[in-house]
Amino acid sequence: MKLYYIGNGFDLAHNLPTRYLDFKEYFKTNYPEYYYRFIEMYGLGEIHSDYNGPYYDDSESEEIIELWMDFENTLAKIDSSFIYNKLGTIQETRELTKSEFEGIFDPDPAWYNDIYVENMNLYELYQPLQKAFISWIESIEKNIFPTKPDKQPKPFYPIPNNNSFFVVFNYTHTLQKMYNIDNSHIFYPHGEAGNPKEYPKFGHGDSSASEQIEVLETYDDDSHYIIDWISQYVSETQKNVEDYLWDTSNFLDNIEINDDEEIIINVLGCSFSNIDVPYFIKVTEIFPNAEWNISYYSDEDKKRIEDFIKKYNFKTLTSNIKLFNV
Repeated sequence: MKLYYIGNGFDLAHNLPTRYLDFKEYFKTNYPEYYYRFIEMYGLGEIHSDYNGPYYDDSESEEIIELWMDFENTLAKIDSSFIYNKLGTIQETRELTKSEFEGIFDPDPAWYNDIYVENMNLYELYQPLQKAFISWIESIEKNIFPTKPDKQPKPFYPIPNNNSFFVVFNYTHTLQKMYNIDNSHIFYPHGEAGNPKEYPKFGHGDSSASEQIEVLETYDDDSHYIIDWISQYVSETQKNVEDYLWDTSNFLDNIEINDDEEIIINVLGCSFSNIDVPYFIKVTEIFPNAEWNISYYSDEDKKRIEDFIKKYNFKTLTSNIKLFNV
């Protein structure tokens, strides 16, 4: 039995524009209002001014490109200066006259509206971000057909349909379109394009992020409503890996395998980032004697994979690991 773990490098090899930098351009073009709120909250751009007033410059600096390339992990890294600026605004209001100050905390519509509008980029950003992300995936799926990779490295291509199963971290149907893989052999842990029951999911894997934000509540008792909004956003943008991993394990457990059957795990286009860790640890527990073939694109990728193998002591769990350059 051959088990494939498919990452974004697989879609990129099939000439699909699925980098997060591609999402950045889609987000900016189709949802500009929320895009600029997003880069403000994460410190991804710089404020400048001209005769029209202040504006954000999101030019392609190396730092900004790196942050967008690591988009999902970036979601947990709200700019701390942005948070403290918001807290500073609360401090300033405390210096107002008593009648003005009371208006903030009384149900006065005008004051409430001012505060709400000022902070709605925190309070209402997740759903537009999610909508933009799903729309981006759908646009790729509908408008761009995958094409044959420039390279055909062995032992990966062509992918056999018979007795092969696939865990796909992407959202597209490249396997079905290019290799005629049956849907029953494919599992999408993070959702699937065009599937309203399992829509594409994205998010960071930092379970401590929201807890760190909540600690800021001790900074100022009167600032808790802003902290609550930020904490809610960080929590909503976290991937529920525990549930996804449970569903993935069920998929793997239901694969019928003979006792003496050889198991080969092929990993194609996976980044081996922190969010991948639980999935690979789990599959080594389910198939401890499997042979592994892992693809890499660059020397940097190879080093990251080697560090991953060393850190999690994979060689004590598997009988053989081979790395293949693509």
